[in-house]
Amino acid sequence: GNTFRDTQWRLDGNTNYDSMFNNTPLQRLSLSSLQEFRVLTNNFNAEHGSTSTGLVITTTKSGTDDFHGEVFFFGRPSGIQSRPPLANIRVPNQLLQEGAALGGPMVRNRVYFFANYERVRQDRGSFVQAPWNDFVVGNFKDNLALAKFDFRFSDSHWISARANGHRDSNNNANDNVGGLKQPSGATFTKGQTVAGQVTDTKIWRELVNEFRAGYTNALPSNTYPLVPQVAISRPGYSAEGGSSYSTARTEVYQIADQISWQHQNHT
Repeated sequence: GNTFRDTQWRLDGNTNYDSMFNNTPLQRLSLSSLQEFRVLTNNFNAEHGSTSTGLVITTTKSGTDDFHGEVFFFGRPSGIQSRPPLANIRVPNQLLQEGAALGGPMVRNRVYFFANYERVRQDRGSFVQAPWNDFVVGNFKDNLALAKFDFRFSDSHWISARANGHRDSNNNANDNVGGLKQPSGATFTKGQTVAGQVTDTKIWRELVNEFRAGYTNALPSNTYPLVPQVAISRPGYSAEGGSSYSTARTEVYQIADQISWQHQNHT
């Protein structure tokens, strides 16, 4: 009885599920900030629940007693791609992606930090075939950041605090302008999320208690026309203008406490 695209997402134990569109994580992170991930498709434990399809579990990195970091850059210059279907000209399509991550001790054996930032810039051209052969260039921007601090009071008690966010914008999402769709039909879309979580872990011999509290404030969708005007459709020739606006905002508050007891061969 659930939606077919109800994939559940977990981030550091708490839900990262977008309940509005049901198919993406609410918080997006750079790959350089992820420690590990698991994909569960069936027969997972009842403690997960909440889904009729699958579950993606991700865990963020933490600092250690040694400094570790990375700097990365990916560039795809414009002009090396093939021409789009039906196009008699090449269109620009440039992608630049860079970022860095660093983690290490603030107080050795006690306090650790990890921080990460990633930026993406893309100029993506779309071929417009009517009323003349030309192209429009869409601009996509994306920024992702995370900071995490770990406080280890003893080998049996530690606290983690994480803050993260992302912001993206696009003036031609999904190549909306192109083909018969004129540049006057372009829309601007943006999305953003800010979130934080505190996790307290305590061990008493055979008992492990994990307390989690998190908050997420997200704008998964915000769209509006670049040049508002009445939409005009000429079937088989062109589609011009638009005046549709859409804004969706969501907040998620989470408090969870999980107790695990392992005695000999029993859990």
